[in-house]
Formats: sequence, C-alpha cells, structure tokens
Amino acid sequence: MKKSAIVVALFINVAMGVTNAKECSVPAPFRALTAEEASRYQDGKRLLATSAAQQPIQQSTALSKPTALDTHLPRVVNLWATWCEPCRRELPFLQLLNDNKVADVQLLNIEDGPEDAEKVLATIKVTTLKTRYAKMELLDELDIQGLPASVVFHGNKTYLGVGVLKHEARISDWLHCLNQ
Repeated sequence: MKKSAIVVALFINVAMGVTNAKECSVPAPFRALTAEEASRYQDGKRLLATSAAQQPIQQSTALSKPTALDTHLPRVVNLWATWCEPCRRELPFLQLLNDNKVADVQLLNIEDGPEDAEKVLATIKVTTLKTRYAKMELLDELDIQGLPASVVFHGNKTYLGVGVLKHEARISDWLHCLNQ
C-alpha cells in the first residue's frame, strides 16, 4: 500500500502480554485511541516514517522490536521539530524516561534535516535518544493536528497525546503503572 513516499517501519506496538492499562489513570494530554483510530498507527506492526534521505528504513533496523528484556516497557514515539519550542523543552524529560527504563522512547523529527536536528539535541544535552526523520505529510496521514505529539504503545492499547507534556510526574506515574 503506497499512499505516499513515507512508508517505513517505526511506531511498533512492542509490548506483549497482559497490561493493567485500564487501572492506570491516563494523564493529559494523552487519550486512549479506539481500535479504529489505533489502526492508523499500526498497519501490520509498522507505521509511517522516513529516514533523513527519504529512503525506506528496513524493519530490521534500530526501530524494530526491542529485546526480551525491555518488551514490558511502553513505547513512546515523540514527534518533534527544531522550530517547536515546546518540543525542545520536553525532550530532556523523555530522555530521562528512557534512561530510567520507564519507557522505550523513540524520536521522530518532522521536516528538519539531520544536521539541524542533531545540533539542537546536542545543545539541549539530549545525547542518549536518537531521532528519525519524516516529512510534514506524515502528520496529515496520522491525523495529528500539531506538535509536539507523542504516541504510546503498550500491550493492545495505543494512546495519543498532542500538546506539551506539562505534568511530568503524572505522566511518569502513568508509565510506571503501565509497567506493572
């Protein structure tokens, strides 16, 4: 299915097993997606993204399924851009979640070149997260109305958060709850 030139593997629903998601209070700006909405993000366990050169990334690359040691972690895919100040402000928090094994965080930069994105990440000292690149059309295809945006996959649940991750403690508590 070739809807656009930006079909590549990312956003993989990687968590396996039973989840306590119904018992975990979903914080703003997140909301649980319906099965129909979630299907936009999961198409045969792959989603839309692009590499910096707009070449397809094979599913077996760094964004494929995690190892058995971290499959219980929720996967957070954060869409960001260098020109988006709220995006840049939340990246250190996302790095902390990833480094503390609260979530498996993946970054997806929208419309910037690798040089610009890497420069911003270095400036704000986000060194342990790597980013992939996509065109702005991806937001339309996924029906995401702005940046920053984060998609969380855990078990058979998918959550979408559009807007700033303001309540870091609540979000961290929620992700910890999903891990139980």
